Amino acid sequence: MGRLEAALKQRENDFSQVKGERDEALENVAAWERRFEREVSTGKRFLASASGVAFIAKSQEEAISRFQESDEFETILTDRAAPIYDDAIRKCRRVLRQTLHEKGQIDEEDIGRLDPEVSEGEDEAS
Repeated sequence: MGRLEAALKQRENDFSQVKGERDEALENVAAWERRFEREVSTGKRFLASASGVAFIAKSQEEAISRFQESDEFETILTDRAAPIYDDAIRKCRRVLRQTLHEKGQIDEEDIGRLDPEVSEGEDEAS
């Protein structure tokens, strides 16, 4: 029985050690959770303060500035402006053609010089 008792005693010691390590790990988790909660509440208080509001505003301004300086912004702006520009050119051509027909002071060649890359549009060609 001596060997069985020694083995049982060893297992109990191992179990106690594992149980102690588990308890220590759980205490560490609880401590980290408390620290996290403190950090969250501190962060929330800071963001609600005047300094926090100023920090957020400055961060937003910097982010907007970085975006406006990016190639992505230029691409988006160009893509959105192109149809407006094309419509403006077409409208100018229409007005110039009306002037041409009414007063004859300009010719079709002058109208054609207005950004030749912009298509005439279906109702424009005459």
